[in-house]
Amino acid sequence: MINYLNILLITIIICFIVDCSGFTNTWKGFILKLMKLDKNKTDAISLKPFDCSLCLSFWSSIIYLIITNSFSLILFAYSCIIALISSNISEFLFWIKDFLVTIQNLLRKITK
Repeated sequence: MINYLNILLITIIICFIVDCSGFTNTWKGFILKLMKLDKNKTDAISLKPFDCSLCLSFWSSIIYLIITNSFSLILFAYSCIIALISSNISEFLFWIKDFLVTIQNLLRKITK
């Protein structure tokens, strides 16, 4: 059961880093700068699996299963499903942030 939770947590962390934090555009901009290209065109290059939460979640989960010696067909299928919904997980993280901002704004209005 712990493997299911760990795969989900790995995916949540990856979705935060790749889709929410902006870190992906930062390191892609750094690579473009090293290549003497326009660092503002980070969308012009794709460095999969490192800039794709689905790809990175899938491969990280598979590596986790191999390292922990717990690879099975069920856990492999679970990893595929969790990777598939990585975009939904990212949107859920944004939703949580927006919800907290709404609560914060409401509390600010109440306290004024």
